[in-house]
Amino acid sequence: MKTVTYELPDFWATALFYDDTSGFEYEDEKPFQEFCEYMVQEHGTSEPVDMDEEASFMKYHDAQRFGVLACNVHKYTFIENNGNPNTSANVTLAHTIKG
Repeated sequence: MKTVTYELPDFWATALFYDDTSGFEYEDEKPFQEFCEYMVQEHGTSEPVDMDEEASFMKYHDAQRFGVLACNVHKYTFIENNGNPNTSANVTLAHTIKG
């Protein structure tokens, strides 16, 4: 089993683990959806299996390329090709917003 770890915003935790973006501000939605699409293409999943407990403030993190500014981040662990990525609500929502 191969895993990958990303340092991502702490406010993405609920969306990543529970597919719940209801707490997002408008400007938070697009970067999150772009990240989910990237994860499915690169790793076959957009759903983490673990997150470290301690958040830390970082200017340079893995969500920066999607337009997320400096923020508190956690390390999230994903299992490569974990499950069927096409059933993820994150991916479904991303395609709905995009198209």
